[in-house]
Amino acid sequence: MGTVRKMKGGAMLCAVMLTSIMRGQGDVIGQRSYPERLHEDIDLFQRALHEVHADPYRYATRAGIDRLFRQVKDSIDRPMTALDLMRELRPVLHAIADAHTYLEPPAAYEDALAHDLPMIPLAVRLVGGELYVQEELKGFRSIPPGSRIISINGRPGREIVDHLFSFTVGDGSDSTYRYRMVEQGFPQLYRTWIDGPKAFKVQYEDPSGGLGEKTIFPLSGDQIANAMVVRSERVGPWSSAYYADQHTTWCTLNTFDPELVEEAGIKPDRFIDDVRRDLRKNNSRVLVIDVRDAGGADLAMAETVFALIAQQPYRVVQNMQVRSVERPEGIPLNASAEAFYSTAHASYLPCPNGAYDLRPDDPRLEKFEPSPKAFDGKVYVVCNGLTREAAAAFVMMAERSGRARIVGEETGTNCISSCGGRELVVTGVNSGVRFHIPLIRYVYEGTPSGPLDHGELPDHSALQQPWALQRGADAVRNDLLQMIQELQ
Repeated sequence: MGTVRKMKGGAMLCAVMLTSIMRGQGDVIGQRSYPERLHEDIDLFQRALHEVHADPYRYATRAGIDRLFRQVKDSIDRPMTALDLMRELRPVLHAIADAHTYLEPPAAYEDALAHDLPMIPLAVRLVGGELYVQEELKGFRSIPPGSRIISINGRPGREIVDHLFSFTVGDGSDSTYRYRMVEQGFPQLYRTWIDGPKAFKVQYEDPSGGLGEKTIFPLSGDQIANAMVVRSERVGPWSSAYYADQHTTWCTLNTFDPELVEEAGIKPDRFIDDVRRDLRKNNSRVLVIDVRDAGGADLAMAETVFALIAQQPYRVVQNMQVRSVERPEGIPLNASAEAFYSTAHASYLPCPNGAYDLRPDDPRLEKFEPSPKAFDGKVYVVCNGLTREAAAAFVMMAERSGRARIVGEETGTNCISSCGGRELVVTGVNSGVRFHIPLIRYVYEGTPSGPLDHGELPDHSALQQPWALQRGADAVRNDLLQMIQELQ
């Protein structure tokens, strides 16, 4: 199946030029471009969007998008940095409302952010719109896990959440994905969009209700990696465990990226066969497939996993659509776009709306027959806002076929169709900002039961809880296993 870009903070306007770029890359914070030069970059982004984006007008008209671009150009009336440009372009991305249409800063900044720039060393979770400490990323505890963050350097926790949320973009009206992105990239986002001070004064409420205040000091990405204790037991990206008391097998799939799975020495088809064998050996009555935080580059992985439980013929998409089969003139192609345009003419046929549909005889539209060895017992699928792309497609298949009950929260990929796969990356000549534009639209098989501008919705809502953070436990897992035991 077509490729969907790997998760890399994706859907975020995720970085800026804040300090001197290290590793000999030069000083970037002081580099400002004149308005007319930034206007050239904006014109390039606008032209590329209209020419090649697979589905740019789903939530906004072309005229509306052009009006926003004009407003951005009008707002740039003085020399600005890449940060300023990315900040001004936010309304355009919010109007398009596509998680795979996003901006990145020059690579030098990303490298410095990953290795050198000091950040707040906190992993957080969002519960009910509040920030909670999951873990300190410095090898020891000064703030109890599960503590609610009241403020950081005087800025209220909810205000921090709202501010960082504004720098994320999801599919349609899906906010769950955007909040999970704030969680996932909190140190980098805080550094990028709020501040990089020499110390962070954190006021908090601990799990017992007591109030406290601690000053913690920033660490770079390399310092965080060196400070964290290496866990002796490393669990691979795919694993399974049997819970005898519940007669339940819990299968955890942390990624649907075939490269990451195979790098761990796991063959997806063989893993599925092993799980089938273990289900029979243990006489499991229930199978839980946990795909929280999972995304992936290849939608065929959804079909591979669904084969474990399929009872009827199945496929992941009913159509794939593009709006461009000709190479855009005057825009250099990255490797992904080059691969797309080398086969687009042969793979897609014109359709009445001016787009191009995947050829009806393409093997990616064929249905698979279920295996006679597929598990036929009770199935639950656990997902969250970071369940996206191929993993979200698997959730859709499981829900719409009636094979599973979905537990958790709304998935991060739209339930009707989403853009992704091959992408054009356009680099602003003057700012160095990179604009990612998806070239393929995927139309998913089946009909969702929820709103069409959201991800697939769960049958049972379930979230991590502060008490579980304190204990280092998984509240969703604990509650689901308890429910399964009570139902038997």
